Formats: sequence, C-alpha cells, structure tokens
Amino acid sequence: MTELLGTTARGDYAPSIDLTPWFAGTEARRREVAEQVDDALRTAGFLLITGHGVNRALRDRVRAHAREFFALAEQVKQRYEVRVGGRGWLSPGTEANGYAEGTATYLTLPTFGFNVNWYPVPRRIGPAEPGQFRIGPHTDFGTVTVLDREPGLGGLQVYTAGGEWVDAPFDPDAFTVSLGDLMARWTGDRWRSTRHRVLAPPPKAPEEELMSLVYFYEADHDAVIETLPPPIGRTSYPPVVWGDYLREKLAAISVG
Repeated sequence: MTELLGTTARGDYAPSIDLTPWFAGTEARRREVAEQVDDALRTAGFLLITGHGVNRALRDRVRAHAREFFALAEQVKQRYEVRVGGRGWLSPGTEANGYAEGTATYLTLPTFGFNVNWYPVPRRIGPAEPGQFRIGPHTDFGTVTVLDREPGLGGLQVYTAGGEWVDAPFDPDAFTVSLGDLMARWTGDRWRSTRHRVLAPPPKAPEEELMSLVYFYEADHDAVIETLPPPIGRTSYPPVVWGDYLREKLAAISVG
C-alpha cells in the first residue's frame, strides 16, 4: 500500500476534471466538460472534480464541529442515536456495508443524506483483524455521491474494470465523485456504479484519525425510475420506486 492515497494510482481509474469552464466557459467548453464527465462515468465510475467553488474554510468548519461531537461521551451521543437510514448518530456496529455483498464490515459510522464518517485512531478501538476494513467492499445505492476526503495510510480504494483494487487518487482541493446503483440502473449501465472500500490503517499508523464528509444525491422517495432506452441505455431494467428500492438496500446492511 502506498504512503499516501493515490501516490501510485493511475489517473484513468479516477480522472481529474476541472469544472471551471462549466461555470464560466463558452458553450463549446461546457460541452467539452460534459463529454469528459460522461467518459469518466462510462469507463471508471469515479472521478475527481476541481473548480467546484466550495470554500475550504466551510469544509474545515464542518470537520471541526463534527470532531467536537464525536469527542463527546458515549452516553451523550446516545441521545441522538438512530437506526440505519435515520438522521442522527449511528453507533459502532450498527451498519455493515459489506452485508450487501454477503460479507461483514467493521469500523464504519455513516448516517444518511449527508454523512460524516469518522474513523477513530486504532488505539481507541483496537487494531484491525486480518481482512477487516473501515468500510467493506460495496457500491453506493443512489444516484451521485460527493466525497470530501482526507489522506491516510488506511484509505479509499476502487475496484477497476480489470478486477484490481487500486488506491483512489487524492487531491486536497478536489471532491471525489462516484455513482450509485440507481444511476447505473437509470442509465441502463451506460454509467458505472463502481465497487470501493476503505482500508483499516496499518500497525505503523496507530494515531491515524480520518474524517470523510459524504453527500448523497438521491431521487424523491416516490419517484419511479425507468431505464433510459438505447442509444443511451445498454441494459433494460424493470421500473423501480426509489423509496422501495432504498429500503430494501438499507435493510440488507443493517446489523441486528
């Protein structure tokens, strides 16, 4: 594993795209950006975006407030405890993303909609067992996921079309964007919903603490999603109601 996320990962697995021309360019430049995004989502399903206009200070404030919350005593955080899919605090062991693939997952603390995923230092929760992940291999469920990451020795990996796990490239100014199963279904598999996972830190990083800010764009709960026909869609899926589809997915990763 590399010393920092993405130091050896190849850009074709998660190409970096500057959105500045989309906001301030000509129609021709906007079309170029759209074509770059389309190509990335067809081939990789993951991309980095810069030029998004989200202030770094805002991202830092969110992390600072989140760290204050996670530092609270367990009995205080329990006042805000919810089940998977709720809005509040998920205690350790509540959700296991790997259950969606039939495997167990550990050390994950996500919520729903806008997630703050806190990965505490190993000395707080103990060393990882062999084959244990911070978040196990999975695909996201919805449409578009926007991730603001921190670099670390235990970090995000992407499963390539060639069947290889690679470190996702890291850029402190960029957001990482991936697609979920619903968007792949909606586009008839023109765009990919790519498997990914978050590694536990190695023994040489006992003090590593990371926090990821994750925003999930979803459909209205009563929206009926139908596959786009050819030439866009390549695979035909039966229509689904997003709310029903999501409940089924969440039930699959709920523990207990």
